[in-house]
Amino acid sequence: MGPTLALLLLVCGGYASGQLKNDRPNLVGPYHVSLQVNGRQYCGGTIVDDRWILTAGKCYNEYSKENSTAVVGTNNLQTGGTSYLIDRFIVHSRFQSKQFGIPHNIALVRLTTPLVYNKFVEKIEISDKHVPDNATLSSVGTDKSINMVKALPQEECLRQYHNTIMGPFVNVGNLCTVNPADQRPTFGITGSGLILEGKLVGVFRSPGLLGRYSYPNANTRVSYYHDWIQTTIANNSDEAAITGRPSVRN
Repeated sequence: MGPTLALLLLVCGGYASGQLKNDRPNLVGPYHVSLQVNGRQYCGGTIVDDRWILTAGKCYNEYSKENSTAVVGTNNLQTGGTSYLIDRFIVHSRFQSKQFGIPHNIALVRLTTPLVYNKFVEKIEISDKHVPDNATLSSVGTDKSINMVKALPQEECLRQYHNTIMGPFVNVGNLCTVNPADQRPTFGITGSGLILEGKLVGVFRSPGLLGRYSYPNANTRVSYYHDWIQTTIANNSDEAAITGRPSVRN
């Protein structure tokens, strides 16, 4: 990931104690998370429960249990916020990187300790509804701002990917989006959430091999994986691994 991506920001927030650290007027929701290795962001994520972050399956490629953390409650990757240790990274069993990271590109991250909610750190509701065609969604941009993207009809997405090397892997589990202004893909933080009317409807996938030209973002459709999310959390919510306390960065 390049230096521009490393400047993302996530949350309209600041320190968990309440000191505001917001240097941009475009506020991004307090449910956004920065997944980091040794202080370097490699993906985004979304808070869906007090110990659970929803992200992309392809983010596991850079995950390191010993050195990975989830940073919440700040819009500055250098200061502020609270850093939580990760004790489990569960990728959908059918995800395969060799399929361009498109089908089943979804994962859940379990934190070692529960999040402390406040006005800068909150969970978001997971939607089980189909996203209307041409709906306007919000996502996290690479410059700390909010991207507004348009949801493509499924038929249109499949048509655009037809006869491409990625085409066989785009299916009903994908939520395709484009920039509403020029109908081209948008760049953002892989693993971060797509939001519609205050609910999480997708997991963002930044453009890949074909996407950087003219093909839509082939994101993950949350409603398609709603049962998988709920079941995975329920089956992995034991308290045996809770140790230590979250560390606050200063």
